Amino acid sequence: MTLSLVDEIKATKGALTAPKLAKLLCMSPRAVYDHVQRGTLPAIRIGTSVRFDPRTTAEWLEARCTAA
Repeated sequence: MTLSLVDEIKATKGALTAPKLAKLLCMSPRAVYDHVQRGTLPAIRIGTSVRFDPRTTAEWLEARCTAA
């Protein structure tokens, strides 16, 4: 059984890092950070670190997906 991208993100244990999320979304870590800076991608800031809650990130992605 192949997981969808959203299911794969939801199944992630613990917070995602920008490089890990970038790899899942097939984009650069810089692009992920740019989305965070613009406020278009929900993130958790811990000091200078940025992490992503898998459930919140999956919901964000689902909200932006269009039916094919």
